[in-house]
Amino acid sequence: MLSTLIVVIILGVIVTVAIADHSSTSPSSSTNAATVTTTTAPTAKTVGSDSQASTVAACEANFSELSTAITTYRALHGGPPPAGTAWATSTTDGAPILQSWSNASVGYQIEWNGVTLSVVPSHGTPSHGSFGTQSPATGCFSS
Repeated sequence: MLSTLIVVIILGVIVTVAIADHSSTSPSSSTNAATVTTTTAPTAKTVGSDSQASTVAACEANFSELSTAITTYRALHGGPPPAGTAWATSTTDGAPILQSWSNASVGYQIEWNGVTLSVVPSHGTPSHGSFGTQSPATGCFSS
């Protein structure tokens, strides 16, 4: 949940910078050149498309976080973690690698089967070993 919030904040900052940068530029003029002005209508955004982009960004961030946790476990224990999520949040060997297993309650689940990290969307095609592809839409892009 925290990673989703961080991604949304980062995306907001990027949009704000892009809008500020775009509005501060003006066409150069010359005394002998005609000035051409063009107006571009902004692309209509919908709550659904913004929500989809946020879900994809959060999914990618969660996949990366869990992939790093698997790498950390391998470094600490000399082999891959067992299937499931308990290994990541267990306090058996001291502090847990993760405070919680990152998953969205809507749109997708990230699963570890002991060999491959997979993104399983609520609707669409799962991806195995990566966060997915845009075309064809798999994993994070299918949710």
